[in-house]
Amino acid sequence: MSKGFDPEKVRAMGAEARKPRVISRRQVESIAARVIKSTLASMGMEETTPGIFKPVNALLDSEEVQTRLKLTRQTLWELRRAGKLVWIKVGGAVRYRREDVEAYLQEQILERERKEAEKIGKVKEFKEGKIPEIQGIPEIKEVKR
Repeated sequence: MSKGFDPEKVRAMGAEARKPRVISRRQVESIAARVIKSTLASMGMEETTPGIFKPVNALLDSEEVQTRLKLTRQTLWELRRAGKLVWIKVGGAVRYRREDVEAYLQEQILERERKEAEKIGKVKEFKEGKIPEIQGIPEIKEVKR
């Protein structure tokens, strides 16, 4: 028996199975959008903003980096000046490699986690009665009356 069309199965399923399915325009658009996105993703493209697809390894402009990192233009400039964010000039325009921006973002996440862990460690020391000495504050002595 072949794996193709089987008229006996169709008859057994009844008239309901033979009826064409009607779908709305919105459903068609949704299906088409998913097919387009998956096709472009398989080609190494990603949707940076709705309807705009760029190669995954593309260079980012300042606006895209500001949006990705949620920074002001001034803060982005300061990061560049301090050498914390790698940038290049292409035809007189400043550009950033996507992997450099992602690396900076990962560094910031790790730094924040380190600080949180350090803070938790100090709280733990305080609870255990191991209060670290605070420099510049004289020891408090008990006053006898």
